[in-house]
Amino acid sequence: MKILYITNNLSGSDGWSRYSIDIAKAFDEQETLWVVSNKLENKFSQKKLLYEPLRYLSNIFWVFVSAVKINKTIKSFSPDVVHFLVEPYLMVLPFLNIKKAKIVSTVHGTYSFLPNTRKNGIKKIILLWWIKFIYKKIDNIVAVSNYTKNYLIGCLNDYHIKGVKEKITVISNGVDFYNFYRAREKKYITKTKHILFVGAVKRRKGLHEAINALKFYNDNFSSDFVFDIVGYYKKKDKYYLYLKSLINSYELDDKIKFKNRVDELILRDYYVKADLFLMLSTKEENKFEGFGLVYLEANTYGVPCVGAKYSGAEDAILDGKTGYLAEANSRKDVSDKINLVLDKHTINSDVCVSWAKQNDIKIKSKEIFEIYKKIK
Repeated sequence: MKILYITNNLSGSDGWSRYSIDIAKAFDEQETLWVVSNKLENKFSQKKLLYEPLRYLSNIFWVFVSAVKINKTIKSFSPDVVHFLVEPYLMVLPFLNIKKAKIVSTVHGTYSFLPNTRKNGIKKIILLWWIKFIYKKIDNIVAVSNYTKNYLIGCLNDYHIKGVKEKITVISNGVDFYNFYRAREKKYITKTKHILFVGAVKRRKGLHEAINALKFYNDNFSSDFVFDIVGYYKKKDKYYLYLKSLINSYELDDKIKFKNRVDELILRDYYVKADLFLMLSTKEENKFEGFGLVYLEANTYGVPCVGAKYSGAEDAILDGKTGYLAEANSRKDVSDKINLVLDKHTINSDVCVSWAKQNDIKIKSKEIFEIYKKIK
């Protein structure tokens, strides 16, 4: 089977590209071609024909330019499947000359329903009109979580768009289990508990909720902890400055540290040391995390997780078995769940590892491949 994938890049440095590189590795035995905006030197066949994803939502010019380039590639490659892994690139779909290939799209989070990425106005109206053409051409939509699926269905219902709901299949994100598992080492045993967050410092990641909960935990359960925030941030960003101010007001400067982005080997050291992974992703207007692969990555190391209810974490965390789901805005509920993990030791690390193994990307890729085969 010949598969044409359309994505931003294969760097693994963001959610879209991380999903893409894992898919690339899992489908290595298939004949694939990757249409990207940034070509990297690796073993995967790539063509740089695209611009950065968000350009396509602001200017129709880029849609026409890219469609011409991609049509040439479709003609020469003659794919059996065209799979869009980055939602904004769907904007080019109505102009693609695809006659025989099956068309699949993966929807992740914020950009699952493109019109909702724009406030009320002419651009939103245009996107609502445009998205109907897109949905007519798509054969199947892969949602990375039930939360994402339900969000998309809610949007479809709000705007009375029919005939799409039946095309949606939930296949959650998969972790590159054996790559992570081989890197596991003997856990450090220390009195001080290590709590970890991995991800960009954004409001919808729920860091201020986490800090509020850790203040409650510090005052009511234990002060023997550190919270490492590993991920990209800007020192002049308003949200980062707000978090620093909050930490200072709680007198937790010696316990909560920002580490910025680190390379993979150092990141693995953080996972090995961690006793708990804490990320309370929340919905910010129409922005949200659709799944949260980092929960599974933590589980691969045997690390339990605490995530937010009413989010993509509901698919990533087995509540009470691989961690806990908590009310993100309730510092008491979150700190109670932290206490269960760190002090009551209610989560079995082996169960966490087993859950991660069940969600290996190779297993998920087989589910995606079955979709390719079933589409008529």
